[in-house]
Amino acid sequence: MSAARQRTRHDVLSEFRSAEIMAAARSVFAAKGFADATVDEIAQVAGVAKGTLYLYYRSKRAIYLASVRSGLEQLLARLRDELAGVSTVKDRIRAFVRTRLTYFDEHRDFFRIYYSEFTNLLNVLPASQRFVREMYEQQIAMLAAAIDGASDRGAMRPLDAGKVALVIAELTRGLNGERALRGSTRTVDEEVVFVVDLIWNGLER
Repeated sequence: MSAARQRTRHDVLSEFRSAEIMAAARSVFAAKGFADATVDEIAQVAGVAKGTLYLYYRSKRAIYLASVRSGLEQLLARLRDELAGVSTVKDRIRAFVRTRLTYFDEHRDFFRIYYSEFTNLLNVLPASQRFVREMYEQQIAMLAAAIDGASDRGAMRPLDAGKVALVIAELTRGLNGERALRGSTRTVDEEVVFVVDLIWNGLER
């Protein structure tokens, strides 16, 4: 068996094991919160030895941050796909809002922890771990570019696309936070209609 094939098998196994650890971490953090969750519990749920877990991540904080990064990377990929599938300004705004709300609803328990630490994650981490801010800014930049590149750009008043995107992202972040921390009686569809109508009333020519 070639070394290249061995490396490929090792990579596949490593990715699979890492995915198992991430799933276990989300489950434990969602149930216990960051402060009360333990590495022992995460290892137990993942079905690995504690020492094996430390081969992948050096601390509980590292596990938590890896979980957040993984989730945000998935969200970015989904946003990219959804925005590419529509062409008008309003439809791109609707796709952005719906995708963010749906994704966070699907992972509500985990993102309850994410929102509880959002300020700390943005402001107190060393530069090497400030990917949370960077990935949030990537979402905003993605929407701004989508608005600028829409087929009916003239349908919107001549406003700064970056600022418009920031306002929309903050609105959806607020709604996601409310849904994660307090729950909501409104469906995602109802939330999307509310946000898009509110925003579009201010944007439309």
